[in-house]
Amino acid sequence: MKKNAVGVCIVLIMVICLSSTFLLFNINFESSSKAYNVAVGAKENYIRQMKAEYNVDVQMSKVKILNDFDGNTYTLTEFSPAGFMIYNEEAELPVEYSAISLSPYLEYDKDLYYGGPGQFFVKRNNLLIHTITGEELYINKISDLSEHSRRLYADNLKMKAALKAEPEAAGEIGICSSSQTVGGKTFTCVNFSQFFVNLDNPIKMGYVSGGYCAYIAGNILLGWYDTFISDSFVNNNHMTPRSDGVNRMYKNSNLTQELINIGGSNSVSISTLKKTMNKYFSNHGINASSYTITTPFFSGTTIKNNIASNRPVIVLGSLHNPQTGGKVAHASVFYGYVKGGYGLNAWGFLAHYGWSGYSAVTVNVSNNSIFTSMYKIEY
Repeated sequence: MKKNAVGVCIVLIMVICLSSTFLLFNINFESSSKAYNVAVGAKENYIRQMKAEYNVDVQMSKVKILNDFDGNTYTLTEFSPAGFMIYNEEAELPVEYSAISLSPYLEYDKDLYYGGPGQFFVKRNNLLIHTITGEELYINKISDLSEHSRRLYADNLKMKAALKAEPEAAGEIGICSSSQTVGGKTFTCVNFSQFFVNLDNPIKMGYVSGGYCAYIAGNILLGWYDTFISDSFVNNNHMTPRSDGVNRMYKNSNLTQELINIGGSNSVSISTLKKTMNKYFSNHGINASSYTITTPFFSGTTIKNNIASNRPVIVLGSLHNPQTGGKVAHASVFYGYVKGGYGLNAWGFLAHYGWSGYSAVTVNVSNNSIFTSMYKIEY
Protein backbone atom coordinates (compact mmCIF):
# COMPACT_ATOMS: atom_id res chain seq x y z
CA MET A 1 0.00 0.00 0.00
CA LYS A 2 1.31 3.44 -0.82
CA LYS A 3 2.48 5.30 2.24
CA ASN A 4 1.63 8.65 0.78
CA ALA A 5 -2.06 7.91 0.42
CA VAL A 6 -4.09 11.06 0.91
CA GLY A 7 -7.50 9.58 1.66
CA VAL A 8 -8.65 8.91 5.15
CA CYS A 9 -10.70 6.03 6.48
CA ILE A 10 -14.38 6.48 7.14
CA VAL A 11 -15.33 7.58 10.58
CA LEU A 12 -17.68 5.03 12.14
CA ILE A 13 -18.81 3.74 15.56
CA MET A 14 -16.40 1.25 17.22
CA VAL A 15 -18.11 0.14 20.42
CA ILE A 16 -17.71 -3.62 21.13
CA CYS A 17 -19.46 -5.68 23.78
CA LEU A 18 -17.85 -6.46 27.12
CA SER A 19 -18.14 -9.74 28.98
CA SER A 20 -20.35 -9.64 32.03
CA THR A 21 -17.28 -9.84 34.27
CA PHE A 22 -15.43 -6.97 32.53
CA LEU A 23 -12.52 -9.27 31.80
CA LEU A 24 -11.88 -7.48 28.54
CA PHE A 25 -10.58 -4.49 30.45
CA ASN A 26 -7.39 -6.37 31.26
CA ILE A 27 -5.39 -5.17 28.25
CA ASN A 28 -1.68 -4.56 28.27
CA PHE A 29 -0.59 -1.09 27.14
CA GLU A 30 2.35 -0.52 24.83
CA SER A 31 5.02 1.83 26.04
CA SER A 32 4.58 5.45 25.05
CA SER A 33 8.04 5.44 23.41
CA LYS A 34 7.10 2.57 21.12
CA ALA A 35 3.80 4.24 20.27
CA TYR A 36 5.63 7.45 19.50
CA ASN A 37 7.96 5.70 17.04
CA VAL A 38 4.99 4.10 15.32
CA ALA A 39 3.20 7.44 15.09
CA VAL A 40 6.19 9.21 13.58
CA GLY A 41 6.93 6.48 11.04
CA ALA A 42 3.48 5.44 9.83
CA LYS A 43 1.42 8.60 10.01
CA GLU A 44 3.80 11.29 8.82
CA ASN A 45 2.08 11.78 5.48
CA TYR A 46 -1.38 11.80 7.02
CA ILE A 47 -0.30 14.43 9.52
CA ARG A 48 0.99 16.58 6.66
CA GLN A 49 -2.34 16.10 4.91
CA MET A 50 -4.24 17.18 8.02
CA LYS A 51 -2.16 20.34 8.34
CA ALA A 52 -2.74 21.19 4.70
CA GLU A 53 -6.48 20.51 4.93
CA TYR A 54 -6.95 22.85 7.89
CA ASN A 55 -4.22 25.26 6.77
CA VAL A 56 -2.60 25.27 10.21
CA ASP A 57 0.82 24.46 11.62
CA VAL A 58 0.63 22.11 14.60
CA GLN A 59 3.31 20.06 16.33
CA MET A 60 3.12 16.58 17.80
CA SER A 61 3.04 16.81 21.58
CA LYS A 62 2.02 13.41 22.97
CA VAL A 63 1.08 9.90 21.90
CA LYS A 64 -1.34 7.65 23.79
CA ILE A 65 -2.90 4.23 23.29
CA LEU A 66 -6.68 3.80 23.00
CA ASN A 67 -8.38 0.43 23.45
CA ASP A 68 -11.55 -0.81 21.88
CA PHE A 69 -13.50 -3.63 23.52
CA ASP A 70 -12.31 -6.51 21.38
CA GLY A 71 -8.60 -6.54 22.17
CA ASN A 72 -7.59 -3.99 19.50
CA THR A 73 -5.69 -0.77 20.05
CA TYR A 74 -5.50 2.59 18.29
CA THR A 75 -2.83 5.22 18.45
CA LEU A 76 -3.85 8.71 19.54
CA THR A 77 -1.49 11.51 18.52
CA GLU A 78 -2.10 14.85 20.21
CA PHE A 79 -0.87 18.14 18.77
CA SER A 80 -0.03 21.58 20.07
CA PRO A 81 -1.64 24.10 20.29
CA ALA A 82 -4.63 21.93 19.30
CA GLY A 83 -5.50 18.88 17.27
CA PHE A 84 -5.52 15.09 17.45
CA MET A 85 -5.45 12.02 15.20
CA ILE A 86 -6.76 8.54 16.02
CA TYR A 87 -5.06 5.95 13.87
CA ASN A 88 -5.74 2.27 13.12
CA GLU A 89 -2.29 0.68 12.99
CA GLU A 90 -3.42 -2.59 11.42
CA ALA A 91 -5.35 -0.87 8.64
CA GLU A 92 -2.64 1.80 8.38
CA LEU A 93 -5.26 4.53 8.13
CA PRO A 94 -6.55 7.37 10.34
CA VAL A 95 -10.12 6.92 11.54
CA GLU A 96 -10.65 10.37 13.05
CA TYR A 97 -8.76 13.62 13.24
CA SER A 98 -9.00 17.37 13.68
CA ALA A 99 -6.32 20.06 13.60
CA ILE A 100 -8.42 22.62 15.45
CA SER A 101 -10.22 20.69 18.21
CA LEU A 102 -8.55 19.80 21.50
CA SER A 103 -7.95 16.12 22.11
CA PRO A 104 -10.86 14.59 24.05
CA TYR A 105 -8.27 12.66 26.07
CA LEU A 106 -6.12 15.71 26.85
CA GLU A 107 -6.46 15.35 30.63
CA TYR A 108 -6.05 11.56 30.70
CA ASP A 109 -3.09 9.23 30.14
CA LYS A 110 -4.22 5.67 30.87
CA ASP A 111 -7.23 3.35 30.74
CA LEU A 112 -8.44 5.12 27.60
CA TYR A 113 -11.20 3.66 25.43
CA TYR A 114 -12.46 4.73 22.04
CA GLY A 115 -15.99 3.99 20.85
CA GLY A 116 -16.06 5.92 17.59
CA PRO A 117 -16.55 9.63 16.85
CA GLY A 118 -17.78 11.47 19.91
CA GLN A 119 -17.45 8.32 22.03
CA PHE A 120 -14.37 8.99 24.16
CA PHE A 121 -14.08 7.12 27.45
CA VAL A 122 -11.80 6.58 30.41
CA LYS A 123 -12.18 3.53 32.65
CA ARG A 124 -12.86 4.22 36.32
CA ASN A 125 -13.89 1.48 38.77
CA ASN A 126 -15.38 -0.83 36.12
CA LEU A 127 -17.33 1.99 34.50
CA LEU A 128 -16.63 3.82 31.26
CA ILE A 129 -16.91 7.57 31.80
CA HIS A 130 -17.30 9.87 28.82
CA THR A 131 -14.40 12.34 28.85
CA ILE A 132 -16.56 15.21 27.56
CA THR A 133 -20.01 14.74 29.09
CA GLY A 134 -19.23 12.62 32.14
CA GLU A 135 -21.84 10.08 31.04
CA GLU A 136 -21.36 6.59 32.47
CA LEU A 137 -21.59 3.75 29.97
CA TYR A 138 -22.98 0.53 31.38
CA ILE A 139 -22.33 -2.99 30.19
CA ASN A 140 -25.78 -3.52 28.64
CA LYS A 141 -25.36 -0.46 26.43
CA ILE A 142 -21.97 -1.66 25.22
CA SER A 143 -23.42 -5.07 24.36
CA ASP A 144 -26.15 -3.48 22.26
CA LEU A 145 -23.52 -1.80 20.05
CA SER A 146 -21.13 -4.71 19.66
CA GLU A 147 -22.08 -5.66 16.10
CA HIS A 148 -21.44 -2.16 14.80
CA SER A 149 -18.01 -2.19 16.36
CA ARG A 150 -17.07 -5.40 14.61
CA ARG A 151 -18.29 -4.04 11.32
CA LEU A 152 -16.19 -0.94 11.72
CA TYR A 153 -12.95 -2.81 12.18
CA ALA A 154 -13.80 -5.06 9.26
CA ASP A 155 -14.49 -1.97 7.12
CA ASN A 156 -11.09 -0.55 8.03
CA LEU A 157 -9.34 -3.70 6.86
CA LYS A 158 -11.42 -3.82 3.68
CA MET A 159 -10.29 -0.28 2.94
CA LYS A 160 -6.68 -1.36 3.32
CA ALA A 161 -7.19 -4.33 1.00
CA ALA A 162 -9.02 -2.25 -1.60
CA LEU A 163 -6.28 0.35 -1.61
CA LYS A 164 -3.60 -2.30 -1.98
CA ALA A 165 -5.48 -3.86 -4.91
CA GLU A 166 -6.03 -0.51 -6.63
CA PRO A 167 -3.12 1.76 -5.69
CA GLU A 168 -4.16 4.30 -8.30
CA ALA A 169 -7.12 5.10 -6.05
CA ALA A 170 -4.83 5.97 -3.17
CA GLY A 171 -5.70 9.66 -3.29
CA GLU A 172 -9.38 9.05 -2.58
CA ILE A 173 -10.06 6.00 -0.46
CA GLY A 174 -13.58 4.73 -0.91
CA ILE A 175 -15.89 2.25 -2.58
CA CYS A 176 -18.06 4.63 -4.59
CA SER A 177 -18.57 4.05 -8.30
CA SER A 178 -21.05 6.85 -9.01
CA SER A 179 -20.63 10.49 -9.96
CA GLN A 180 -22.73 13.54 -10.78
CA THR A 181 -21.67 16.68 -12.63
CA VAL A 182 -23.33 19.84 -11.33
CA GLY A 183 -22.26 23.42 -11.99
CA GLY A 184 -19.24 22.30 -13.95
CA LYS A 185 -17.88 20.16 -11.09
CA THR A 186 -17.88 16.38 -10.94
CA PHE A 187 -18.88 15.00 -7.54
CA THR A 188 -17.93 11.56 -6.30
CA CYS A 189 -21.18 10.07 -5.03
CA VAL A 190 -22.57 7.08 -3.22
CA ASN A 191 -23.53 4.28 -5.55
CA PHE A 192 -26.83 4.71 -7.40
CA SER A 193 -26.78 8.46 -6.72
CA GLN A 194 -29.17 9.06 -9.60
CA PHE A 195 -31.87 7.78 -7.23
CA PHE A 196 -31.53 10.98 -5.19
CA VAL A 197 -31.41 13.21 -8.26
CA ASN A 198 -34.60 11.66 -9.66
CA LEU A 199 -36.64 12.43 -6.52
CA ASP A 200 -37.23 15.93 -7.80
CA ASN A 201 -40.88 16.64 -7.05
CA PRO A 202 -43.11 16.40 -3.95
CA ILE A 203 -44.79 13.10 -4.84
CA LYS A 204 -41.59 11.31 -5.81
CA MET A 205 -39.84 12.25 -2.55
CA GLY A 206 -42.80 11.76 -0.20
CA TYR A 207 -42.96 15.43 0.70
CA VAL A 208 -45.08 16.79 3.57
CA SER A 209 -45.42 20.57 3.97
CA GLY A 210 -44.97 22.30 7.30
CA GLY A 211 -41.22 22.47 7.93
CA TYR A 212 -40.59 18.74 8.37
CA CYS A 213 -37.23 18.73 6.61
CA ALA A 214 -35.51 16.21 8.93
CA TYR A 215 -38.32 13.67 8.53
CA ILE A 216 -38.38 14.16 4.76
CA ALA A 217 -34.63 13.59 4.71
CA GLY A 218 -35.08 10.46 6.83
CA ASN A 219 -37.76 9.24 4.42
CA ILE A 220 -35.45 9.78 1.42
CA LEU A 221 -32.55 8.03 3.16
CA LEU A 222 -34.73 5.04 4.03
CA GLY A 223 -35.80 4.80 0.38
CA TRP A 224 -32.20 4.54 -0.81
CA TYR A 225 -31.38 1.89 1.81
CA ASP A 226 -34.48 -0.13 0.94
CA THR A 227 -33.76 0.00 -2.79
CA PHE A 228 -30.03 -0.75 -2.80
CA ILE A 229 -29.02 -2.20 0.58
CA SER A 230 -31.84 -4.35 1.98
CA ASP A 231 -35.50 -4.82 1.12
CA SER A 232 -36.53 -4.28 4.72
CA PHE A 233 -36.49 -0.54 5.34
CA VAL A 234 -39.70 0.60 3.60
CA ASN A 235 -43.14 -0.95 3.21
CA ASN A 236 -43.58 -1.82 -0.46
CA ASN A 237 -46.91 0.02 -0.50
CA HIS A 238 -45.06 3.32 -0.13
CA MET A 239 -42.85 3.03 -3.22
CA THR A 240 -42.85 1.81 -6.79
CA PRO A 241 -41.29 -1.66 -7.37
CA ARG A 242 -37.74 -2.16 -6.14
CA SER A 243 -36.82 -3.38 -9.62
CA ASP A 244 -37.12 0.24 -10.81
CA GLY A 245 -33.65 0.82 -9.35
CA VAL A 246 -32.54 4.46 -9.58
CA ASN A 247 -35.93 5.31 -11.10
CA ARG A 248 -37.77 4.05 -8.04
CA MET A 249 -39.83 6.69 -6.27
CA TYR A 250 -42.42 7.21 -3.56
CA LYS A 251 -46.11 6.83 -4.40
CA ASN A 252 -47.30 8.70 -1.31
CA SER A 253 -46.07 10.57 1.76
CA ASN A 254 -47.18 7.92 4.25
CA LEU A 255 -43.66 7.08 5.43
CA THR A 256 -42.75 10.72 6.03
CA GLN A 257 -46.01 11.13 7.92
CA GLU A 258 -45.22 8.07 10.03
CA LEU A 259 -41.88 9.58 11.02
CA ILE A 260 -43.63 12.85 11.86
CA ASN A 261 -46.12 11.00 14.04
CA ILE A 262 -43.31 9.25 15.89
CA GLY A 263 -41.23 12.41 16.34
CA GLY A 264 -44.18 14.62 17.21
CA SER A 265 -42.67 17.96 16.22
CA ASN A 266 -41.43 19.88 13.22
CA SER A 267 -38.62 21.40 15.30
CA VAL A 268 -36.20 18.52 15.08
CA SER A 269 -32.87 18.27 16.87
CA ILE A 270 -30.33 15.58 16.03
CA SER A 271 -31.34 13.67 19.18
CA THR A 272 -35.02 13.77 18.17
CA LEU A 273 -34.15 12.49 14.70
CA LYS A 274 -32.12 9.66 16.21
CA LYS A 275 -34.91 8.65 18.60
CA THR A 276 -37.48 8.83 15.79
CA MET A 277 -35.48 6.64 13.41
CA ASN A 278 -34.64 4.11 16.12
CA LYS A 279 -38.30 3.88 17.08
CA TYR A 280 -39.18 3.35 13.43
CA PHE A 281 -36.59 0.55 13.18
CA SER A 282 -37.97 -1.05 16.33
CA ASN A 283 -41.59 -0.78 15.20
CA HIS A 284 -40.83 -2.60 11.95
CA GLY A 285 -38.29 -5.13 13.22
CA ILE A 286 -35.48 -3.60 11.13
CA ASN A 287 -31.99 -4.68 12.19
CA ALA A 288 -30.50 -1.19 12.03
CA SER A 289 -29.68 1.66 14.37
CA SER A 290 -28.75 5.32 14.27
CA TYR A 291 -25.43 7.07 14.66
CA THR A 292 -25.11 10.79 15.30
CA ILE A 293 -22.28 13.21 15.89
CA THR A 294 -22.23 16.92 16.66
CA THR A 295 -19.71 19.72 16.44
CA PRO A 296 -16.91 20.05 17.37
CA PHE A 297 -16.35 16.31 16.93
CA PHE A 298 -16.85 16.17 13.18
CA SER A 299 -15.97 18.20 10.11
CA GLY A 300 -16.51 18.19 6.38
CA THR A 301 -13.95 15.40 6.21
CA THR A 302 -16.23 13.22 8.36
CA ILE A 303 -19.07 13.75 5.89
CA LYS A 304 -16.77 13.11 2.92
CA ASN A 305 -15.45 9.88 4.45
CA ASN A 306 -18.95 8.50 4.98
CA ILE A 307 -19.96 9.28 1.42
CA ALA A 308 -16.70 7.75 0.15
CA SER A 309 -17.66 4.52 1.92
CA ASN A 310 -21.08 4.49 0.27
CA ARG A 311 -22.98 5.87 3.24
CA PRO A 312 -25.20 8.89 2.51
CA VAL A 313 -25.81 11.03 5.58
CA ILE A 314 -28.23 13.64 6.85
CA VAL A 315 -26.57 16.92 7.80
CA LEU A 316 -28.25 19.53 10.00
CA GLY A 317 -27.13 23.12 10.31
CA SER A 318 -27.34 26.60 8.91
CA LEU A 319 -27.16 25.58 5.27
CA HIS A 320 -26.92 27.64 2.12
CA ASN A 321 -30.39 28.52 0.83
CA PRO A 322 -30.37 28.09 -2.97
CA GLN A 323 -33.69 29.91 -3.22
CA THR A 324 -32.63 33.15 -1.52
CA GLY A 325 -28.85 33.04 -1.48
CA GLY A 326 -28.82 33.34 2.30
CA LYS A 327 -28.88 30.61 4.92
CA VAL A 328 -31.62 28.42 6.33
CA ALA A 329 -31.88 26.13 9.36
CA HIS A 330 -32.26 22.87 7.50
CA ALA A 331 -31.64 19.12 7.27
CA SER A 332 -30.56 17.59 3.96
CA VAL A 333 -29.29 14.28 2.59
CA PHE A 334 -25.64 14.60 1.53
CA TYR A 335 -24.64 12.04 -1.10
CA GLY A 336 -21.70 13.47 -3.08
CA TYR A 337 -18.44 15.32 -2.50
CA VAL A 338 -15.75 17.17 -4.46
CA LYS A 339 -12.29 18.21 -3.33
CA GLY A 340 -11.72 21.92 -2.84
CA GLY A 341 -14.65 23.73 -1.28
CA TYR A 342 -15.51 27.40 -0.89
CA GLY A 343 -13.00 29.48 1.07
CA LEU A 344 -11.14 27.34 3.60
CA ASN A 345 -13.49 24.35 3.20
CA ALA A 346 -11.60 21.25 2.13
CA TRP A 347 -14.68 19.64 0.54
CA GLY A 348 -17.78 20.68 -1.34
CA PHE A 349 -20.92 18.55 -1.27
CA LEU A 350 -23.95 17.52 -3.28
CA ALA A 351 -27.21 17.29 -1.35
CA HIS A 352 -30.91 16.56 -1.69
CA TYR A 353 -32.67 19.44 0.05
CA GLY A 354 -36.07 17.78 0.25
CA TRP A 355 -37.61 20.56 -1.84
CA SER A 356 -39.20 20.28 -5.26
CA GLY A 357 -36.56 20.97 -7.91
CA TYR A 358 -33.68 20.90 -5.42
CA SER A 359 -32.51 17.30 -5.49
CA ALA A 360 -28.91 18.13 -6.51
CA VAL A 361 -27.83 21.22 -4.56
CA THR A 362 -24.16 22.14 -4.16
CA VAL A 363 -23.06 22.99 -0.62
CA ASN A 364 -19.79 24.71 0.32
CA VAL A 365 -18.85 24.99 -3.35
CA SER A 366 -19.65 28.62 -4.19
CA ASN A 367 -21.12 29.33 -0.77
CA ASN A 368 -20.52 28.57 2.88
CA SER A 369 -22.67 26.56 5.29
CA ILE A 370 -22.35 25.80 8.99
CA PHE A 371 -22.78 22.13 9.93
CA THR A 372 -23.96 21.41 13.47
CA SER A 373 -24.68 17.66 13.41
CA MET A 374 -24.71 14.58 11.23
CA TYR A 375 -26.90 11.47 11.16
CA LYS A 376 -26.38 8.14 9.45
CA ILE A 377 -27.93 4.69 9.46
CA GLU A 378 -25.86 1.85 10.89
CA TYR A 379 -26.73 -1.46 9.22
